Amino acid sequence: MLEPSPAARDGSFLLMLLMLFFMILAAAFSQA
Repeated sequence: MLEPSPAARDGSFLLMLLMLFFMILAAAFSQA
């Protein structure tokens, strides 16, 4: 397996955090 470049790994990590943030935001709005 090839190691992903640091930039690609950081990008996917930031994307994962962004998706998680929106999921929490949607959950908060649905509960309000």
